[in-house]
Amino acid sequence: MKFIALIPFKNEARFLPTCLSSITNLVDQVICIDDGSTDNSKEIAKSFGCDVYDNNQLKEVGWPEHHIRKTLLSLGRENKGTHFLCLDADEAVTSQFEKVCKDVVLKELNPGLSVKMQWLALWKDQNYFRDDRSVWSNNFKDFIFADDGRVSYDYEFLHVKRTPALGGQFMLNPNYGAILHYQFADWSSFNIKQADYRCSELINDPAGADRINETYSITFENVDVQLRPIPDVWTTSIIKPDLKTDYVDWRLTRIFSFFEKYGVEFFEKLNIWHIQVLHDEFIKKTGREPCGLIR
Repeated sequence: MKFIALIPFKNEARFLPTCLSSITNLVDQVICIDDGSTDNSKEIAKSFGCDVYDNNQLKEVGWPEHHIRKTLLSLGRENKGTHFLCLDADEAVTSQFEKVCKDVVLKELNPGLSVKMQWLALWKDQNYFRDDRSVWSNNFKDFIFADDGRVSYDYEFLHVKRTPALGGQFMLNPNYGAILHYQFADWSSFNIKQADYRCSELINDPAGADRINETYSITFENVDVQLRPIPDVWTTSIIKPDLKTDYVDWRLTRIFSFFEKYGVEFFEKLNIWHIQVLHDEFIKKTGREPCGLIR
């Protein structure tokens, strides 16, 4: 048995120490692909002993997720991996998982199948996760799979399945291990990331504004948000990220470059104008309010 973590990243210096510290005692090897970072993400990953490769298929819009996940899996197989943990750089495994990981979970997992773990959305605060009836609660995803040498990733423009496994063999009780998702903890950065996804999707499908708005409508917060604190024992082995320091989001720069290349009115029907800096940029360039949804 060889357990390998497969992690893509781009400009994730804030979250990589959190992610990598959470898996140091879990896996036998960590393989990363750097998708053209301009911060010190690569140096951080190497400082944790990761094997870091450069992505050779950079894209103007979105990110080459399908290519990167396929390449990571190929590298994992070349390194004789039998079981794989597929994480994004803004995620971490809760500390209690170490107790059951190899002796229980991996030994019971059949080749070609996966373990579903609860994906906990840390909501506007890294110490609380969302626990209500929304899509962000009671959300289980495949994060670990046992390789049979045949499974492969299906293509999607964005949001490729985390693992290529055929399906979950079992769902792990979160008291034994879960995945902390830090994307929502920095609310401003989260909204900019979602706007970047929307803009990228529209460039890929210029007639798809209505579909895109519907797809991403779940990212708007409703009034029934309920939160629960993260138990301290879930983060004993994790380096928590510093979210108080001012952060200049590289995605905002990219969105502005989209505005310059395609014209800001090309994106007018998208529901992105609730983000004040984008709203102000639209008015600056057109002299009027955007017609897209403003919340």
